Formats: sequence, structure tokens, C-alpha cells
Amino acid sequence: MSQSFTINSEFTLAAAQAELAKQWTDKKWLQISFNYDKTRSKLQNSALHVYCEMLAKSMNDAGYQFVIIINTKETECDWNMQRVKDFMWRPIQEALKKEKSTAKVSTKDYPEIYETLNRHTATRLGISIQWPCKEDKAA
Repeated sequence: MSQSFTINSEFTLAAAQAELAKQWTDKKWLQISFNYDKTRSKLQNSALHVYCEMLAKSMNDAGYQFVIIINTKETECDWNMQRVKDFMWRPIQEALKKEKSTAKVSTKDYPEIYETLNRHTATRLGISIQWPCKEDKAA
């Protein structure tokens, strides 16, 4: 059996300690690992997808097309959230953080990746998209 705890308050710390003591008493053998780097949150993942969608729409509106090769011929198609994530966000993330998965980078890494991509799109394409936040959604 495997169980994990995210300890981010005195309450969750006490709950984890109680479970550790209980399992030790019951089993007399435990294996524990610690993860000190906080990976991206669900909210951060949602914000990434919203950002990529907004950037895709802005690029399409500005007339920038995604070019693919079919039978040695260039073909243009619209940008979408997944294309922005795969062909713009990920290459910058891999260059800066040596990590392909957006789920495995730290919460601290997202602002640097965003700033790099936003600086590129602003200077090269004239498109700057603000990072989405839940306050914007409520308005």
C-alpha cells in the first residue's frame, strides 16, 4: 500500500505524524521518501492551458500560421492550445529546465518560462499575453 501526504499546514503535519505513528505501530516497517520541490499545481496547469489558448487565438488573429510539412509541401493551419504548448512552451521549458513534462517542473519555474516566451512573442511577433489569474476570471 502506498499513501502520500502534502504537508502545508500544522493540521496536515499533525495528520501525517498520526498516520506515520499508526502505521509504525501496526506494521513495524515503513519506507518513506520526501519531495521538497513543489511541482505545478492544478491551478497552475489550468492557467498554462488558458495562456496557451489565449496566445494561440492572438497569433491566429494576427495572421501567424502554424506550418507543417505534408508530402514535402508546406501547409498552414491555425494555432491551438496544444500546438502552443508543444512547439513554443515546451522547447523553452526544456532549454531552461532540462525537463519535457510540464507536470514535473517546479511551481517556481513557471514564471521564468512564461517570461521568456512572452518576451519572445512580444519582441518578435508584437504579441504579449498576461499570465491568467483566477481574479481575471471572476471579473
